[in-house]
Amino acid sequence: MKIDILNTTILLNVVISMLLKGITIQIIYKSLFIIAIRLITGHLKIYTALAFYMIIAASSNSLEDLFCLYLILYISPAMLDLKIKCITKFSLIICIVWLTIAGFYHRGQLEVLGIVLVLILAIRDMAKDKEIQKLSEINRGIIIDRDEIQERYRYLESKLLSADKNRSPITGKRTMVILDKLKKLNSQNVLSKYAFCRKLPRESSYNSLEDAQLSVPTMRSSDSNINVIRNRRRGSSSSSTTELDIGITHEEINEIISSLIDQEYLMWNPAKGVAADLDLASIGMNAIHVYTQSVDSLPGVTEKVLTIDSMPDRKNSATMYSLCGDSQPLCEVLRTIGIWDFDTLRVIQSINNPAFEVGRYIFDFLDLIDSMDIDTHLLNRFLTVVEEGYQKENFYHNSIHAADVAASIVFLIRDGLAVSGKILDIDVFSLVVAALCHDIGHPGVNNGFLVATQDPLAIKYNDQSVLENMHANKTFQILSNLSTNIVKGLSKPDYQRFRKIVVLAILATDLQVHFDKLAEFKTQVANKLTLTDDKFKLMSLQICLKCADIGHGAKTLELHKKWTNLITKEFFRQGDMERNRGIPVTPLCDRINVIVSKSQEGFLKVLVRPLFELWEEFVEQSASTEKKKDGLGIKICMRNIICNIEYWDNEYSLYKEGKHTYFLDDLPPPLYIS
Repeated sequence: MKIDILNTTILLNVVISMLLKGITIQIIYKSLFIIAIRLITGHLKIYTALAFYMIIAASSNSLEDLFCLYLILYISPAMLDLKIKCITKFSLIICIVWLTIAGFYHRGQLEVLGIVLVLILAIRDMAKDKEIQKLSEINRGIIIDRDEIQERYRYLESKLLSADKNRSPITGKRTMVILDKLKKLNSQNVLSKYAFCRKLPRESSYNSLEDAQLSVPTMRSSDSNINVIRNRRRGSSSSSTTELDIGITHEEINEIISSLIDQEYLMWNPAKGVAADLDLASIGMNAIHVYTQSVDSLPGVTEKVLTIDSMPDRKNSATMYSLCGDSQPLCEVLRTIGIWDFDTLRVIQSINNPAFEVGRYIFDFLDLIDSMDIDTHLLNRFLTVVEEGYQKENFYHNSIHAADVAASIVFLIRDGLAVSGKILDIDVFSLVVAALCHDIGHPGVNNGFLVATQDPLAIKYNDQSVLENMHANKTFQILSNLSTNIVKGLSKPDYQRFRKIVVLAILATDLQVHFDKLAEFKTQVANKLTLTDDKFKLMSLQICLKCADIGHGAKTLELHKKWTNLITKEFFRQGDMERNRGIPVTPLCDRINVIVSKSQEGFLKVLVRPLFELWEEFVEQSASTEKKKDGLGIKICMRNIICNIEYWDNEYSLYKEGKHTYFLDDLPPPLYIS
């Protein structure tokens, strides 16, 4: 394959020379060289081609020969199987040889710069290839081929048969007795508190029946209350044969587990069992629904609760660690994270990587590094890749917006979710990651544009929440990389919950589903559900991110006007693209006909105000009496929204009189560097 690339390169050079200059003596020499080089094998062929084209490129003024030399230089390190460190010596020798030959033919020496640049590109691409190869090897280690699956199946089958011979059968009557005890546990809401599964790596697979056995956390009875020694910090486990107060023991739980394993085997292999066994299988399936939790509640999640009392006080956050370094202005801005009217646009006055700086500070501020057992090197790399994933050419959907949404999330958690009930640290972690990544890779146009232009993304995601699906996909692509995997320390249940929250929250930011989500949440709030209901909690987390995403409408008028300026310019740029492509211009993107004051008034009245009214109702309904007396911090949002609506209403009146005061500026995107 490598030699074919070299031969093809030389042949194309000869063809191009013939087309440009006709048949000359130099073309004949090249043709003879092609015939000669096919007789040479191995590394000698590469060195011969290098030497020949160095002479040709130095002795003539033909650009095609120089470009051919550059191409041969680019593929040479890979063809010679050079290591990256050896390319330095290789490049030094090539430069010396070129200078010698070029000096003999009295040619200029600027081509050396081209040689160096080509070799730098070769080093970079070889490094990328090695990384891809390494990941492929890892993937090959995870993939199990068909023969291996069959071998494992036969092994498990033999183990199950031998276990059946060595263990007394569990009768249907015995199973029903234990099942009744489990139902009593479920009715007392005990199963929702405890996870009867040990922590397993996400990549693990069962190699034996013993591996498939689940372990049970330690349980003891004291003062008629069931106390469980939970594994709040992942990594420890224990067991006990102490009996619960309703009479179920560790051994009985192991019996029902063994029974369930057997019944699953029988259901997949009905020919192996008899009628009595198959009846027992139906009992086992009934037990599964009692014994396990639904996917919504995700059993085994680390239940470390973040309460409002345990959240950091922004007044004391001045001494917290941050990567702002010696930049005093940046430190002063970051210390205001936690208030609703945090001004993210001030951050870029000091640096040009706002998502990284704000994200890093938030992870410190919320103590997520310790609680989620995150390696700081992985975190820094993760935040760097997230920062680079946003397009600096966008006016609005860039890393400034990501940083602003993440900062808003801190306030909405502290003055919203945390005062409404128990919020787990895994939920907070998931929301912060979702906020930072919720628009990653945004191209600066909306879903309608991608669908109308039949963009590959729209085709990939079947025109359904195209951008939001892409953002979620990119998020987990980053997290799957070994160098940015900040979730590798999570247990399997924690990771399942993390992934579910992140995906649901990002998909909920699609404004096409805005009113459906709002109606569903409104019904749940009206039914006075609390965060103890996990489905309601998941919906609350989605609404929380939605509030942060369009929250600039609930910021102070000064901030709201700045963000309005940016989003309007991005909309208008999309409208210009639609007009140039000859497709219908999206109404909000038509710079010719749109009245900014009128569109912003509608945006606030139709989308922002109903959302924040419902969010405030949810917080007030769930907050404690003492908190209501002190006044909820969330009320600042509605005060700002009312003020902003009044401003745009007044501005529209002035516009009709030709006296409006709001105008768009002509500045480039805030992070764009020409």
